[in-house]
Amino acid sequence: RLVVVWVGPLYALYVFRPWATGWWIALLGVPALALLLASVAQVGIGRTDLRRAHRALSVTFWALVFVALGAAGLGLAWARAATPADLNAYAGGTADPSGRWLYIAGESSRGGSATFLVDADGARFVSFGVRHAWEWGLSPGMAFSADGQSGVVLRQGPEHSAFLHVDLGGGEPRFTEVELESSPPPEPAAQYALSRSGATAVLAHQGGTSLFEIPSGRRVATVTHPPGWWPASVRFRGEQAVRVWLFPRLGLPFGAHPPAEMRIVDVAVGAEPISAAAALETVVAHVQSWPKLVLPDTEGHRVLTQDGGLRLRDGATGALIATLEEGPSPASAVFLTDGRVVAGTPKGERTALRVFSSEGALLQEVMLDRAGSGLGAGVEVGPARVAIALRPSSGGSETLVVDLEQGRVVETLPDAGQLWSPWMVSPTPTPGLTRHYFIEDGAIVRRDFATGEERVVAGPGAAPGERLSR
Repeated sequence: RLVVVWVGPLYALYVFRPWATGWWIALLGVPALALLLASVAQVGIGRTDLRRAHRALSVTFWALVFVALGAAGLGLAWARAATPADLNAYAGGTADPSGRWLYIAGESSRGGSATFLVDADGARFVSFGVRHAWEWGLSPGMAFSADGQSGVVLRQGPEHSAFLHVDLGGGEPRFTEVELESSPPPEPAAQYALSRSGATAVLAHQGGTSLFEIPSGRRVATVTHPPGWWPASVRFRGEQAVRVWLFPRLGLPFGAHPPAEMRIVDVAVGAEPISAAAALETVVAHVQSWPKLVLPDTEGHRVLTQDGGLRLRDGATGALIATLEEGPSPASAVFLTDGRVVAGTPKGERTALRVFSSEGALLQEVMLDRAGSGLGAGVEVGPARVAIALRPSSGGSETLVVDLEQGRVVETLPDAGQLWSPWMVSPTPTPGLTRHYFIEDGAIVRRDFATGEERVVAGPGAAPGERLSR
């Protein structure tokens, strides 16, 4: 039992690593060394007295084993005492609409993968423990309600999925396990989101899409997906209605050719599902890059697709509204609160920001005297202001705040890395949010673009904070 409780978790945290050869040797070598030293003690102390020799062997061997187990227990306790300040690599993260609560997952410098819910205003956090990278557990992203009062995170086990619900309406977060009716099997590419009030959650996976009541877990609507089609994004269109965009997945049977189309499914409580198929310009079959496949607006009325160009389409039918950028250039875009679209594209040694109307008409173009990878991660940080992340050809990275009305860069953050953009969850964008998270020198920093205040909340330089119970 001691080995299971102490050595087993350490084995999972440290040995299942490509760099952990030393831990293999240590874990295999400790009992071998203990047995060798016990044998030496047996010969040196017991000599020809069998009873005395056996006692010397047992005392020496088990003393060394228990010392090793004690050290293992201390090491495991030290690893489990990790705080957000110990994170040094990040697997994903999402923030509530106000920017107060950050759910963050990554690698801990103490060992293992650690997950936290951080109160960035109060320097407090909830720890979800540590685990090894291949262990089933919590998803790296939490879906928050639009009112910021609740959230859910997907918990996946070897055979089923469930939600962990968090109530943020009180002084401290309160957690509830939500077992789902007809729980789907675990799936890394599952998409999920929470309704505006937090009363309903959607879970979309390879087999289908279902709506669940929160916190009861009762399934209130469901639809089955055609074989070979995976969800690329989801959006709530009401408290009990969602829209899902599907793409064919890589890894189809030998000889099968993925169709150049996407499919749209509307699911609502008390109504029959509605589906539509839309032809694409080119075959798009890489579901793992879903942030580039389809980007819906807040309500799912319009979507942007990357299929041989950047195209604006009707969210319900997939019908083409306008082609914003032609060709396979690495264009990326963001919907503004007023419905406009901002697209960024490298143009030689410069970067072009083009602003389009909600119908796809070109309104203006802003040229930036910097060459980079385009609108790497664009977010609206104020009225007609967009923050973009660029990686100049000279190296490094920088974050620029562009005022679209003035048509110029109004602020440069040369030390900032790419803006933090969650990719494991399809959150509903929150208009008017000015507090955003990004990576700076390996740390997660929250910046208020209205006041300029910055606060390190995770990674190097973050305060350990107060640990809250769960």
